[in-house]
Amino acid sequence: MTARKKAGDGGRRTDARTAAEWGLFGIAALLVAAVVAILVLDWANGASDPAAFRTTLRPAVAAEGGHQVPVEIENSGGQAAAEIVVRAELEIDGEVVEAEETVDFLAGGERTEVTFVFAHDPATGGLTVQVASYREP
Repeated sequence: MTARKKAGDGGRRTDARTAAEWGLFGIAALLVAAVVAILVLDWANGASDPAAFRTTLRPAVAAEGGHQVPVEIENSGGQAAAEIVVRAELEIDGEVVEAEETVDFLAGGERTEVTFVFAHDPATGGLTVQVASYREP
């Protein structure tokens, strides 16, 4: 609040706010309300939930050197995860071939893609992909 002296009022102080002051007060109040709303939404959407992973297999592509299998990994939890180990197992005629990829970092809600390469076509066997481990950053 600013004190203003008006001409002819004998030097007395008045406590009237100017339009600019009211405007700045309104903007500041809106900013504070926005920050509070963001914090409440973040809390309500489970940002404190632990990391949780979802894997989605994409169609295999035959390429030189083997069959490439793209896999999308999504951290559907609220917390970030680091050093995520993704393990794929391909079983064909009783023989199991394992492969492993590591994702450096995934924030909550983030997704990325890794590609596994197998000598045999995964369509001729059983392919399973899962997150084996991760660490909290």
